[in-house]
Amino acid sequence: MIVRLYHSMIVKWFNRKIGGFKPSTFATPSQSRNFTITQFTLFFLAFFFLIRLIGISNPPLEIGHNWRQCLTNMVARNFLEIDANIFLPRIDIAGEKTGIMGAEFPLFNYLIYWVSRGFSYEHWHGRWINLIVSTTGIYYFFLLIKELFNEKIATYATIILTVSVWFDFSRKIMPDTFSVALVLIAFYYGFCYLKNGNLWRLMLFFTLMTLGVLSKLSALSLMSFLLIPLLIPQIKIERKIAMTVAAAVCVGLVGMWYFYWVPHLAKTYGYMLYFPRSLAEGAAEIAALWQLTLEKFYFSAFHSYAAFGCFLLGLLFLFFNNFFTRNKIENSHLSQSSPQPPPKGEILTRGIQSSPPLEGVGGRKNGKKAFYLKIAFTTFALVFFLFMLKTGEVFPLHNYYIIPAVPLMALLAALFLANLKPKFALIILAAITVEGIANQYHEFFIKENERYKLTLESIADKFTEPNDLIIINDGSRNPQQMYFAHRKGWTIDQKDLNTTHIAQLQQLGANYLFVNKNLSQKKFAYKMVYENEYYIIYKL
Repeated sequence: MIVRLYHSMIVKWFNRKIGGFKPSTFATPSQSRNFTITQFTLFFLAFFFLIRLIGISNPPLEIGHNWRQCLTNMVARNFLEIDANIFLPRIDIAGEKTGIMGAEFPLFNYLIYWVSRGFSYEHWHGRWINLIVSTTGIYYFFLLIKELFNEKIATYATIILTVSVWFDFSRKIMPDTFSVALVLIAFYYGFCYLKNGNLWRLMLFFTLMTLGVLSKLSALSLMSFLLIPLLIPQIKIERKIAMTVAAAVCVGLVGMWYFYWVPHLAKTYGYMLYFPRSLAEGAAEIAALWQLTLEKFYFSAFHSYAAFGCFLLGLLFLFFNNFFTRNKIENSHLSQSSPQPPPKGEILTRGIQSSPPLEGVGGRKNGKKAFYLKIAFTTFALVFFLFMLKTGEVFPLHNYYIIPAVPLMALLAALFLANLKPKFALIILAAITVEGIANQYHEFFIKENERYKLTLESIADKFTEPNDLIIINDGSRNPQQMYFAHRKGWTIDQKDLNTTHIAQLQQLGANYLFVNKNLSQKKFAYKMVYENEYYIIYKL
């Protein structure tokens, strides 16, 4: 029923817009309908933007990755309350230390800080900032794929990406989709520069690419795609050189932050949140968790087995070109082309689009296009694999590290769907959409039994001073309850909730012990100053 309704809605919408819809015409849109398909994609993105506004004002109390969102907010709030130096991000769980730490470049945190300066601090500012930037990134992804392939493939890929892991994480207070979105926008302007020139496009490419990769190092793997323009002889050599220089400077700045400044902060201020592995250590950890590692690809990426199946078939179609020979649908950009040399502004289009899109890569000309995409996929896969090894067990244990790979996976899934009859493709897209949302919608809501943590700050204000250092049993390095208490100090595991360890922290300056009774029922001989259903506070 849902699938039929989904298909019916799309057909009716196109009937209203272009006076009649035929699946075959959607496969080869004419120049007069290009705007219509783009308009449909904008409508789709706007619709899902509105859906993700559900619960947008929720504090970071959802079960999934609440700790990472609280950490992001900690840094932003400390910019507002302590020091706005973007080069010195600080958190509240470093005990007696300053809290200044080595981490990713805090652009996302800084945007939350700037918004808070104008509208006062709220737990949820990061949600709508991320949602706006991530949705914009998906739209530029659509524009880029439309230029490189056609509107149909671009629309399919956009739908799949929107309801993938991006559906949930694009509204979390985390920089993962935020960073990749900046990189996708940068790629579009980089493409426009290679195609038509203009220095401002190159500057946009450089600025957005640098900020995106700085915001999350995992986005660096996407820069492997920059190898492709260097292989295309039709692109002017001076543009290749300019793009290479811009990319090299970008990598240099990223390297300075992550391999000079981050270690400097850790050494100077004595706190390190992340611990990179050697390749051998990472390989051993990945191998030990191989099942969870595979799960990040076959489920976490799309939250849809149907989408992953389409990705695998698209991968087969790419590397076994004979699968495409039955379906040759011309690229809308090429259907009107002539054998004459292209204008100067169309050099890149000629270079990349020397053949129809991969809806039919059989044949001599189409083989070149398939070759470029094979190189892109292989290069990215190698770089991404190295990134997996450097993160070690962090990759299989956290589903958001797959996010940089999802746009490429969505493109390959779309290439498979483009070879089906549109009515079948739309049915599969409907199934992917329903499955993806069904597996993620619960993250839009907060369990009522978690709301008690919102009382922590008011309780702390009654019995402690703002500068008092506290201990709270919330798991090692989990900042959630410390964030809601709006205090600084230590978070400890339940096994460390003992008088010996507490005495050690007391020597470092701990003033109060907060015991979450939901996590531990231990009692202590310290002076009790407060108790309710959820917490006991001891003065040390």
